[in-house]
Amino acid sequence: MSISREEILKREDGSRVKITVIFCTSRHVSPYSFHVQTCAKGKRTWLGVTDVNCHKYRALSMDDRRLKEFSDNLDVASRWEVDKVMNDLWNEMHPHTPGMFKV
Repeated sequence: MSISREEILKREDGSRVKITVIFCTSRHVSPYSFHVQTCAKGKRTWLGVTDVNCHKYRALSMDDRRLKEFSDNLDVASRWEVDKVMNDLWNEMHPHTPGMFKV
């Protein structure tokens, strides 16, 4: 089972950032994952923040790829913004308990 929540934030320069948090019960290490996408001002296309077609990216091991994606995501969206979306998702799943992430 998985449940997700998206939030779109507008930046001062007019660009937008979409944060998607996913909670999946079948994960063994951490049930949460998140993805960040950007959309330039005046555009409709959402792009991932990590260039997965880059030769340097493809040369990385799977663990190093995950670390690079995590780092690239946090370069665009702050940890506070991601935690806020995680809290919103938590509150959707458990509306009568306080959020479990520091915001």
